[in-house]
Amino acid sequence: MGIYDYTVKAQDGSDVSLADYKGKVILIMNTATGCGFTPQYEIIEQLYERYKDKGFEIIGISLDQDRGRWIQAISSTGLFWPQYSELKGFDCEAVLTYHVNSIPWNFLCDKEGNIIATSLRGNAVAEKLHELLDE
Repeated sequence: MGIYDYTVKAQDGSDVSLADYKGKVILIMNTATGCGFTPQYEIIEQLYERYKDKGFEIIGISLDQDRGRWIQAISSTGLFWPQYSELKGFDCEAVLTYHVNSIPWNFLCDKEGNIIATSLRGNAVAEKLHELLDE
């Protein structure tokens, strides 16, 4: 199953297809309310500002199960990227398909939807984005 085959739930309960992000470099951030805000997010925000006009997008896919806690965590963290969840915890499709066994976890996908790296941190994210988007 390719990354574009996934459908996730938006905060309002509507379905969102990851195919809506075709043609973009996507960093998919898997977290949950227990993860809290980390310094990693500040680096990611800076990278987004640098690369957003070159086709870079960030999406959060939460591994929460409690909708109320998930919505509350979104509003309290101030994260600006879209937040989605199947509200199935570690039983969500992406976790099962790609064997995520801890959070936070991330996937970097190229413009064709191929996962090219996982569990990147700080400078590693910057290096990959430089390779993909600086021409």
